[in-house]
Amino acid sequence: MDLKVKKLESRSGEQIFIQSENSRYTTEKVSMDNENLQILGKVVWWILSSILY
Repeated sequence: MDLKVKKLESRSGEQIFIQSENSRYTTEKVSMDNENLQILGKVVWWILSSILY
């Protein structure tokens, strides 16, 4: 299973756009009907490690 932490956006109601904060990764489009898409949780707190040092 491929796990990712991404931003999700539904623009048309038929597709979900999966976006990364990291610009090296492109935005993915996934159909709402895709049986392989699972949303497992929600990020409630996130901090950049570069801020800590």
